[in-house]
Amino acid sequence: MGLVFRIGQFFYGGAFEDPANEPIRRGNILLHKGDYAAAIAQFNDAIRHNPRCAGAYNNRGSARSAIGDFAAAIDDFSEAIRLEPDNKLALFNRGVTWSDQGNLDDAISDLNEIIRIDPKDAAAYSMRGTILGRKGDFEDAIGECTQAIHLDPTDSFAYTSRGFIWASQGNNDSAIADYTEAIRRNPNCASAYAGRGSVLASKRDYDAAAVDCTAAINLNRRDVSAYITRGFAWYGKGDFNAAISDFDEAIRLDPNDSMTYVNRGLARYGKAEFDATIEDYTEAIRLNSKEVTAYNNLAWLLATCPEDKYRNGKRAVELATKACDLSDVVEWYMLGTLAAANAESGDWSNAIKHQEEAIEMASDEKDKQGGRDRLELYKAKRPYREDPSCEDSATGRHS
Repeated sequence: MGLVFRIGQFFYGGAFEDPANEPIRRGNILLHKGDYAAAIAQFNDAIRHNPRCAGAYNNRGSARSAIGDFAAAIDDFSEAIRLEPDNKLALFNRGVTWSDQGNLDDAISDLNEIIRIDPKDAAAYSMRGTILGRKGDFEDAIGECTQAIHLDPTDSFAYTSRGFIWASQGNNDSAIADYTEAIRRNPNCASAYAGRGSVLASKRDYDAAAVDCTAAINLNRRDVSAYITRGFAWYGKGDFNAAISDFDEAIRLDPNDSMTYVNRGLARYGKAEFDATIEDYTEAIRLNSKEVTAYNNLAWLLATCPEDKYRNGKRAVELATKACDLSDVVEWYMLGTLAAANAESGDWSNAIKHQEEAIEMASDEKDKQGGRDRLELYKAKRPYREDPSCEDSATGRHS
Protein backbone atom coordinates (compact mmCIF):
# COMPACT_ATOMS: atom_id res chain seq x y z
CA MET A 1 0.00 0.00 0.00
CA GLY A 2 1.31 3.44 -0.88
CA LEU A 3 1.33 6.64 1.06
CA VAL A 4 -1.70 7.40 3.16
CA PHE A 5 -3.02 10.93 3.05
CA ARG A 6 -6.03 12.86 4.29
CA ILE A 7 -8.73 14.12 2.01
CA GLY A 8 -9.25 17.37 3.84
CA GLN A 9 -9.46 19.16 7.12
CA PHE A 10 -12.32 21.13 8.58
CA PHE A 11 -12.20 23.91 11.10
CA TYR A 12 -14.21 24.72 14.14
CA GLY A 13 -17.34 26.82 14.01
CA GLY A 14 -15.52 29.82 15.36
CA ALA A 15 -14.92 31.77 18.51
CA PHE A 16 -17.27 33.78 20.65
CA GLU A 17 -16.56 37.50 20.14
CA ASP A 18 -16.91 40.18 22.80
CA PRO A 19 -14.78 43.27 22.07
CA ALA A 20 -15.65 44.69 25.50
CA ASN A 21 -14.24 41.64 27.28
CA GLU A 22 -10.49 42.20 27.21
CA PRO A 23 -9.35 38.63 28.13
CA ILE A 24 -11.63 37.17 25.45
CA ARG A 25 -10.47 39.72 22.89
CA ARG A 26 -6.80 38.95 23.62
CA GLY A 27 -7.50 35.22 23.74
CA ASN A 28 -9.15 35.28 20.32
CA ILE A 29 -6.17 37.07 18.79
CA LEU A 30 -3.86 34.41 20.22
CA LEU A 31 -6.24 31.64 19.13
CA HIS A 32 -6.17 32.83 15.52
CA LYS A 33 -2.37 33.15 15.65
CA GLY A 34 -2.08 29.54 16.82
CA ASP A 35 -0.62 30.42 20.22
CA TYR A 36 -2.98 28.08 22.00
CA ALA A 37 -1.31 27.92 25.41
CA ALA A 38 -1.39 31.71 25.72
CA ALA A 39 -4.98 31.78 24.44
CA ILE A 40 -6.04 29.25 27.08
CA ALA A 41 -4.46 31.44 29.76
CA GLN A 42 -6.56 34.40 28.59
CA PHE A 43 -9.75 32.37 28.54
CA ASN A 44 -8.93 31.07 32.03
CA ASP A 45 -8.77 34.71 33.11
CA ALA A 46 -12.13 35.41 31.47
CA ILE A 47 -13.70 32.46 33.30
CA ARG A 48 -12.26 33.59 36.63
CA HIS A 49 -13.87 36.99 36.13
CA ASN A 50 -17.18 35.48 34.99
CA PRO A 51 -17.69 31.74 35.60
CA ARG A 52 -21.00 31.89 33.73
CA CYS A 53 -19.52 33.19 30.45
CA ALA A 54 -20.42 30.40 28.00
CA GLY A 55 -18.36 32.03 25.25
CA ALA A 56 -15.17 31.80 27.30
CA TYR A 57 -15.70 28.05 27.78
CA ASN A 58 -16.40 27.64 24.06
CA ASN A 59 -13.23 29.47 23.07
CA ARG A 60 -11.07 27.62 25.58
CA GLY A 61 -12.51 24.37 24.24
CA SER A 62 -11.48 25.35 20.72
CA ALA A 63 -7.92 26.05 21.88
CA ARG A 64 -7.76 22.80 23.83
CA SER A 65 -9.05 20.82 20.88
CA ALA A 66 -6.42 22.43 18.64
CA ILE A 67 -3.66 21.01 20.86
CA GLY A 68 -5.29 17.58 20.95
CA ASP A 69 -6.67 17.80 24.48
CA PHE A 70 -10.03 16.51 23.32
CA ALA A 71 -11.38 15.39 26.69
CA ALA A 72 -10.85 18.84 28.20
CA ALA A 73 -12.29 20.45 25.07
CA ILE A 74 -15.45 18.34 25.34
CA ASP A 75 -15.77 19.38 29.00
CA ASP A 76 -15.52 23.05 28.03
CA PHE A 77 -18.03 22.82 25.21
CA SER A 78 -20.39 20.87 27.46
CA GLU A 79 -20.16 23.55 30.15
CA ALA A 80 -20.92 26.23 27.57
CA ILE A 81 -23.97 24.22 26.48
CA ARG A 82 -25.06 23.71 30.10
CA LEU A 83 -24.94 27.49 30.60
CA GLU A 84 -26.63 28.18 27.25
CA PRO A 85 -28.48 25.11 25.94
CA ASP A 86 -29.17 26.79 22.58
CA ASN A 87 -25.54 27.82 22.00
CA LYS A 88 -25.13 26.69 18.41
CA LEU A 89 -21.43 27.53 18.32
CA ALA A 90 -20.61 25.30 21.28
CA LEU A 91 -22.82 22.52 19.93
CA PHE A 92 -21.08 22.71 16.56
CA ASN A 93 -17.62 22.72 18.10
CA ARG A 94 -18.44 19.81 20.39
CA GLY A 95 -19.83 17.90 17.43
CA VAL A 96 -16.63 18.44 15.46
CA THR A 97 -14.56 17.37 18.46
CA TRP A 98 -16.64 14.20 18.86
CA SER A 99 -16.00 13.58 15.17
CA ASP A 100 -12.25 14.10 15.59
CA GLN A 101 -12.31 11.41 18.27
CA GLY A 102 -14.25 9.02 16.04
CA ASN A 103 -17.42 9.36 18.11
CA LEU A 104 -19.61 9.93 15.08
CA ASP A 105 -23.00 9.20 16.67
CA ASP A 106 -22.55 11.83 19.37
CA ALA A 107 -21.30 14.25 16.72
CA ILE A 108 -24.45 13.76 14.67
CA SER A 109 -26.57 14.18 17.81
CA ASP A 110 -25.07 17.62 18.42
CA LEU A 111 -25.62 18.65 14.82
CA ASN A 112 -29.20 17.38 14.97
CA GLU A 113 -29.74 19.66 17.95
CA ILE A 114 -28.43 22.67 16.02
CA ILE A 115 -30.82 21.94 13.17
CA ARG A 116 -33.68 21.60 15.65
CA ILE A 117 -32.79 25.03 17.03
CA ASP A 118 -32.27 26.53 13.58
CA PRO A 119 -33.55 24.50 10.62
CA LYS A 120 -31.76 26.87 8.24
CA ASP A 121 -28.27 26.48 9.68
CA ALA A 122 -26.33 25.55 6.54
CA ALA A 123 -23.07 24.77 8.34
CA ALA A 124 -24.77 22.14 10.51
CA TYR A 125 -26.14 20.39 7.41
CA SER A 126 -22.68 20.51 5.82
CA MET A 127 -20.93 19.03 8.82
CA ARG A 128 -23.64 16.42 9.35
CA GLY A 129 -23.15 15.43 5.72
CA THR A 130 -19.40 15.15 6.23
CA ILE A 131 -19.87 12.84 9.20
CA LEU A 132 -22.44 10.71 7.39
CA GLY A 133 -19.86 10.38 4.63
CA ARG A 134 -17.33 9.12 7.17
CA LYS A 135 -19.92 6.53 8.24
CA GLY A 136 -20.20 5.41 4.62
CA ASP A 137 -23.73 6.78 4.13
CA PHE A 138 -22.76 8.63 0.97
CA GLU A 139 -26.21 9.16 -0.52
CA ASP A 140 -27.55 10.90 2.58
CA ALA A 141 -24.27 12.75 3.01
CA ILE A 142 -24.49 14.26 -0.47
CA GLY A 143 -28.12 15.18 0.23
CA GLU A 144 -27.17 17.00 3.43
CA CYS A 145 -24.50 19.07 1.72
CA THR A 146 -26.76 19.82 -1.23
CA GLN A 147 -29.38 21.05 1.25
CA ALA A 148 -26.73 23.28 2.83
CA ILE A 149 -25.91 24.76 -0.59
CA HIS A 150 -29.63 25.33 -1.19
CA LEU A 151 -29.87 27.19 2.12
CA ASP A 152 -26.76 29.27 1.48
CA PRO A 153 -25.34 29.11 -2.07
CA THR A 154 -22.49 31.42 -1.04
CA ASP A 155 -21.19 29.13 1.72
CA SER A 156 -17.82 27.69 0.66
CA PHE A 157 -17.92 25.22 3.55
CA ALA A 158 -20.89 23.39 2.00
CA TYR A 159 -19.04 22.92 -1.29
CA THR A 160 -15.91 21.82 0.59
CA SER A 161 -17.91 19.28 2.59
CA ARG A 162 -19.56 17.86 -0.51
CA GLY A 163 -16.18 17.75 -2.25
CA PHE A 164 -14.85 15.71 0.67
CA ILE A 165 -17.72 13.22 0.27
CA TRP A 166 -17.28 12.93 -3.50
CA ALA A 167 -13.58 12.25 -2.89
CA SER A 168 -14.42 9.60 -0.29
CA GLN A 169 -16.45 7.83 -2.98
CA GLY A 170 -13.65 8.12 -5.52
CA ASN A 171 -15.67 10.56 -7.64
CA ASN A 172 -12.66 12.77 -8.30
CA ASP A 173 -14.13 14.97 -11.02
CA SER A 174 -17.13 15.98 -8.90
CA ALA A 175 -14.84 16.52 -5.90
CA ILE A 176 -12.55 18.82 -7.86
CA ALA A 177 -15.55 20.75 -9.19
CA ASP A 178 -16.91 21.36 -5.69
CA TYR A 179 -13.53 22.28 -4.22
CA THR A 180 -12.97 24.67 -7.12
CA GLU A 181 -16.36 26.28 -6.53
CA ALA A 182 -15.55 26.64 -2.84
CA ILE A 183 -12.33 28.43 -3.75
CA ARG A 184 -14.14 30.66 -6.23
CA ARG A 185 -16.57 31.72 -3.54
CA ASN A 186 -13.89 32.05 -0.87
CA PRO A 187 -10.29 32.36 -2.13
CA ASN A 188 -9.10 32.08 1.48
CA CYS A 189 -10.69 28.66 2.10
CA ALA A 190 -7.63 26.66 3.12
CA SER A 191 -9.53 23.38 3.52
CA ALA A 192 -10.77 23.57 -0.08
CA TYR A 193 -7.23 23.96 -1.40
CA ALA A 194 -6.07 21.07 0.81
CA GLY A 195 -8.97 18.89 -0.31
CA ARG A 196 -8.45 19.61 -3.99
CA GLY A 197 -4.73 18.97 -3.53
CA SER A 198 -5.49 15.55 -2.06
CA VAL A 199 -7.66 14.60 -5.02
CA LEU A 200 -5.04 15.82 -7.48
CA ALA A 201 -2.40 13.81 -5.64
CA SER A 202 -4.56 10.69 -5.86
CA LYS A 203 -4.72 11.32 -9.63
CA ARG A 204 -0.91 11.58 -9.63
CA ASP A 205 -1.00 15.21 -10.73
CA TYR A 206 1.72 15.93 -8.22
CA ASP A 207 2.72 19.37 -9.47
CA ALA A 208 -0.83 20.73 -9.20
CA ALA A 209 -1.31 18.98 -5.85
CA ALA A 210 1.81 20.67 -4.44
CA VAL A 211 0.59 24.07 -5.65
CA ASP A 212 -2.79 23.64 -3.95
CA CYS A 213 -1.28 22.36 -0.71
CA THR A 214 1.17 25.24 -0.62
CA ALA A 215 -1.77 27.62 -0.98
CA ALA A 216 -3.52 25.86 1.91
CA ILE A 217 -0.41 26.06 4.08
CA ASN A 218 0.06 29.75 3.32
CA LEU A 219 -3.51 30.33 4.52
CA ASN A 220 -3.25 28.04 7.55
CA ARG A 221 0.20 26.93 8.66
CA ARG A 222 -1.32 24.43 11.08
CA ASP A 223 -3.20 22.47 8.39
CA VAL A 224 -1.71 19.04 8.99
CA SER A 225 -3.52 17.49 6.03
CA ALA A 226 -1.91 19.96 3.62
CA TYR A 227 1.60 19.06 4.81
CA ILE A 228 0.81 15.35 4.55
CA THR A 229 -0.61 15.65 1.04
CA ARG A 230 2.22 17.89 -0.16
CA GLY A 231 4.65 15.35 1.28
CA PHE A 232 2.84 12.69 -0.75
CA ALA A 233 3.22 14.85 -3.85
CA TRP A 234 6.96 15.32 -3.27
CA TYR A 235 7.27 11.57 -2.73
CA GLY A 236 5.46 10.93 -6.01
CA LYS A 237 7.91 13.24 -7.76
CA GLY A 238 10.87 11.42 -6.17
CA ASP A 239 11.89 14.38 -3.98
CA PHE A 240 12.30 12.39 -0.77
CA ASN A 241 14.01 15.19 1.15
CA ALA A 242 11.11 17.58 0.57
CA ALA A 243 8.65 14.82 1.46
CA ILE A 244 10.44 14.10 4.73
CA SER A 245 10.48 17.82 5.57
CA ASP A 246 6.70 18.06 5.18
CA PHE A 247 6.09 14.88 7.14
CA ASP A 248 8.38 16.20 9.87
CA GLU A 249 6.21 19.31 10.16
CA ALA A 250 3.01 17.25 10.16
CA ILE A 251 4.41 15.14 13.00
CA ARG A 252 5.43 18.26 14.91
CA LEU A 253 1.86 19.55 14.63
CA ASP A 254 0.24 16.17 15.35
CA PRO A 255 2.72 13.74 16.93
CA ASN A 256 0.07 11.07 17.51
CA ASP A 257 -0.96 10.38 13.91
CA SER A 258 0.37 6.93 13.04
CA MET A 259 -0.24 7.38 9.31
CA THR A 260 2.24 10.23 9.08
CA TYR A 261 4.99 8.04 10.50
CA VAL A 262 4.15 5.43 7.86
CA ASN A 263 4.43 8.09 5.17
CA ARG A 264 7.75 9.40 6.46
CA GLY A 265 9.00 5.83 6.66
CA LEU A 266 8.25 5.37 2.98
CA ALA A 267 10.18 8.50 2.06
CA ARG A 268 13.10 7.44 4.24
CA TYR A 269 13.08 4.04 2.58
CA GLY A 270 13.33 5.79 -0.77
CA LYS A 271 16.65 7.20 0.48
CA ALA A 272 17.75 3.75 1.71
CA GLU A 273 17.71 5.03 5.30
CA PHE A 274 16.67 1.65 6.65
CA ASP A 275 17.23 2.27 10.36
CA ALA A 276 15.09 5.42 10.24
CA THR A 277 12.44 3.61 8.19
CA ILE A 278 12.19 0.83 10.77
CA GLU A 279 11.92 3.42 13.55
CA ASP A 280 9.01 5.15 11.81
CA TYR A 281 7.07 1.96 11.11
CA THR A 282 7.67 0.78 14.67
CA GLU A 283 6.44 4.09 16.08
CA ALA A 284 3.34 3.91 13.88
CA ILE A 285 2.54 0.49 15.33
CA ARG A 286 3.16 1.76 18.86
CA LEU A 287 0.72 4.61 18.30
CA ASN A 288 -1.85 2.40 16.57
CA SER A 289 -1.62 -1.34 17.10
CA LYS A 290 -4.03 -1.82 14.17
CA GLU A 291 -2.07 0.24 11.60
CA VAL A 292 -2.17 -2.36 8.84
CA THR A 293 0.08 -0.42 6.46
CA ALA A 294 2.88 -0.20 9.02
CA TYR A 295 2.82 -3.97 9.62
CA ASN A 296 2.79 -4.67 5.88
CA ASN A 297 5.56 -2.22 5.01
CA LEU A 298 7.83 -3.28 7.86
CA ALA A 299 7.34 -6.92 6.84
CA TRP A 300 8.27 -6.03 3.26
CA LEU A 301 11.48 -4.31 4.37
CA LEU A 302 12.51 -7.20 6.63
CA ALA A 303 11.81 -9.68 3.84
CA THR A 304 13.32 -7.91 0.83
CA CYS A 305 15.90 -5.35 2.02
CA PRO A 306 19.05 -5.49 -0.13
CA GLU A 307 21.27 -5.17 2.98
CA ASP A 308 21.62 -8.50 4.76
CA LYS A 309 21.74 -7.12 8.32
CA TYR A 310 18.17 -5.82 8.13
CA ARG A 311 16.47 -8.98 6.88
CA ASN A 312 14.59 -11.20 9.33
CA GLY A 313 12.38 -13.75 7.62
CA LYS A 314 10.70 -15.07 10.75
CA ARG A 315 9.76 -11.60 11.96
CA ALA A 316 8.63 -10.64 8.45
CA VAL A 317 6.22 -13.58 8.35
CA GLU A 318 4.81 -12.58 11.75
CA LEU A 319 4.24 -8.99 10.65
CA ALA A 320 2.81 -9.88 7.23
CA THR A 321 0.43 -12.36 8.82
CA LYS A 322 -0.63 -9.71 11.35
CA ALA A 323 -1.37 -7.25 8.53
CA CYS A 324 -3.59 -9.80 6.81
CA ASP A 325 -5.34 -10.72 10.07
CA LEU A 326 -6.08 -7.07 10.89
CA SER A 327 -7.39 -6.16 7.47
CA ASP A 328 -11.11 -6.42 6.76
CA VAL A 329 -10.19 -7.13 3.15
CA VAL A 330 -6.85 -8.80 2.45
CA GLU A 331 -5.40 -6.92 -0.52
CA TRP A 332 -3.31 -8.58 -3.19
CA TYR A 333 -0.15 -6.72 -2.21
CA MET A 334 -0.47 -8.03 1.36
CA LEU A 335 -0.34 -11.54 0.01
CA GLY A 336 2.67 -10.47 -2.05
CA THR A 337 4.36 -9.30 1.13
CA LEU A 338 3.54 -12.58 2.88
CA ALA A 339 4.93 -14.49 -0.08
CA ALA A 340 8.18 -12.50 0.05
CA ALA A 341 8.42 -13.15 3.80
CA ASN A 342 7.84 -16.87 3.27
CA ALA A 343 10.58 -16.88 0.64
CA GLU A 344 13.05 -15.11 2.96
CA SER A 345 12.24 -17.79 5.57
CA GLY A 346 12.83 -20.59 3.08
CA ASP A 347 9.17 -21.66 3.11
CA TRP A 348 9.00 -22.05 -0.64
CA SER A 349 5.65 -23.87 -0.83
CA ASN A 350 3.82 -21.06 0.99
CA ALA A 351 5.79 -18.42 -0.92
CA ILE A 352 4.57 -19.94 -4.20
CA LYS A 353 1.03 -20.41 -2.87
CA HIS A 354 0.62 -16.82 -1.66
CA GLN A 355 2.32 -15.38 -4.74
CA GLU A 356 -0.06 -17.23 -7.02
CA GLU A 357 -3.00 -15.93 -4.95
CA ALA A 358 -1.68 -12.38 -5.20
CA ILE A 359 -1.29 -12.63 -8.98
CA GLU A 360 -4.86 -13.87 -9.26
CA MET A 361 -6.19 -10.96 -7.17
CA ALA A 362 -4.19 -8.18 -8.85
CA SER A 363 -6.04 -6.25 -11.55
CA ASP A 364 -3.22 -4.23 -13.13
CA GLU A 365 -1.16 -6.06 -15.74
CA LYS A 366 2.05 -4.40 -14.58
CA ASP A 367 1.43 -5.71 -11.08
CA LYS A 368 0.64 -9.16 -12.40
CA GLN A 369 3.85 -9.27 -14.43
CA GLY A 370 5.93 -8.19 -11.46
CA GLY A 371 4.27 -10.95 -9.48
CA ARG A 372 5.07 -13.50 -12.16
CA ASP A 373 8.71 -12.47 -12.08
CA ARG A 374 8.84 -13.02 -8.33
CA LEU A 375 6.97 -16.30 -8.64
CA GLU A 376 9.73 -17.60 -10.92
CA LEU A 377 12.29 -16.62 -8.29
CA TYR A 378 10.43 -18.54 -5.60
CA LYS A 379 10.05 -21.59 -7.81
CA ALA A 380 13.83 -21.47 -8.25
CA LYS A 381 14.15 -21.19 -4.42
CA ARG A 382 15.52 -17.67 -4.63
CA PRO A 383 14.19 -14.83 -2.41
CA TYR A 384 13.36 -11.41 -3.79
CA ARG A 385 15.59 -8.40 -3.16
CA GLU A 386 14.12 -4.89 -3.38
CA ASP A 387 15.66 -1.83 -4.99
CA PRO A 388 14.41 1.08 -2.81
CA SER A 389 14.57 3.47 -5.77
CA CYS A 390 12.18 1.44 -7.93
CA GLU A 391 8.57 2.53 -8.48
CA ASP A 392 6.17 1.31 -5.77
CA SER A 393 9.08 0.15 -3.63
CA ALA A 394 8.78 -0.12 0.14
CA THR A 395 5.09 -0.80 -0.06
CA GLY A 396 4.77 -4.49 -0.69
CA ARG A 397 2.56 -3.54 -3.63
CA HIS A 398 3.80 -6.45 -5.70
CA SER A 399 1.47 -9.22 -6.75
